[in-house]
Amino acid sequence: MANHLIIGLGGTGGKVLRELRKRVYEEFRSNEPGNGVYIDYIYVDSSPSDLDDKTGWKVMGQSVHLGSAQKVNINGISTSVLNNINLYPGLKGFLNPIDIQLMHQEMGALISAGIGGQRRRLGRTLIANNICDKHNTSNFEKVIRAAVGKLQQASGNNDVTFHICAGLAGGTGSGSIVDAIAQIRTWFPYNPVTKDFKMRLFLYTPEATLVDVKSDAGFYQANGYAALLELNALSTGHYHPTDVRGEKDIFTGEVQRLLQNQDAFDAAYIYTNVNEQGKVLDLGNGKVKNFHRMTSNIVKAESQAKVVNVILDSLTDEEMAIFKHGRNAKSATSAKNASITDYRIATGFEALIGYLYLSHRMDRAMELVKDGLVKTELLPYKL
Repeated sequence: MANHLIIGLGGTGGKVLRELRKRVYEEFRSNEPGNGVYIDYIYVDSSPSDLDDKTGWKVMGQSVHLGSAQKVNINGISTSVLNNINLYPGLKGFLNPIDIQLMHQEMGALISAGIGGQRRRLGRTLIANNICDKHNTSNFEKVIRAAVGKLQQASGNNDVTFHICAGLAGGTGSGSIVDAIAQIRTWFPYNPVTKDFKMRLFLYTPEATLVDVKSDAGFYQANGYAALLELNALSTGHYHPTDVRGEKDIFTGEVQRLLQNQDAFDAAYIYTNVNEQGKVLDLGNGKVKNFHRMTSNIVKAESQAKVVNVILDSLTDEEMAIFKHGRNAKSATSAKNASITDYRIATGFEALIGYLYLSHRMDRAMELVKDGLVKTELLPYKL
């Protein structure tokens, strides 16, 4: 049994959830993969219109849009909070008088509009305000705990792996990710004995050269730089964020610092639109659909079978045994858009890549995938 909670922060995080939901449905004709794998999704954003937008959430004639219990709307903060910041020690811990004055004078319109305005302080303030508001039905902690409980009950397994997806250029994702990590780790600390409650980050960095200059409101690349600095400090144990809930340290009486005695996360995957050879992937001007079509073509069973056919001779005896074991295993699902032969070969290939991943040999997995893609010419450009 395996439980996975996928959390999307901000607009980019929401897009990742959308494409993942569509991909899962394409593969399994269901929102659930089955075979002992349980997945739930939570979309956190400060834009109500983005949270409710159903555009692009259809695949094969079916809607894979998230339900209300899978959304956290962090839009809005009362002026009474800003006027009485001493009553909210968790917020006061990282807001100084200049920040508060700025929010009063310039950010009211942004908050009302429900957008981060690419201001990280605003994004952090919004999620902190939401976490502090225990009466909010869309409270981040309530939604996270409910999703975890649902997965545990469905699977009969206590362990849940958290996957946080966020873009680091905007205000919401970049501003909220530190507190999202710190709070979830506090509610569900990693257990080094049972390996329960792992946390993995999937981070999308700003482009070095903007494809679409309209994406920059003045803080685009600076946000990414600042977020990476904070995440690096978190990972090395040099940064312990303030508990935005305002919980006090029993010894000092001050608002406690989190992540004092545990790692902030277990892995972070950082993505950019430039590959190792300097090739820029331009998704501007309506090319996202074309990119999705290209990636769908690569991961389908027929294409995976082609990759296997050109890399078989380079497999070690151990790798060949794993591949054959996966290929010959009795499957609970049947091929829907592929021949039985291609489907079984693709299953064996996925078993091999999964085995290499679990064996901490991702370099070898990437070597095989890259070799196969180059030889089959499935990509429209060179790796």
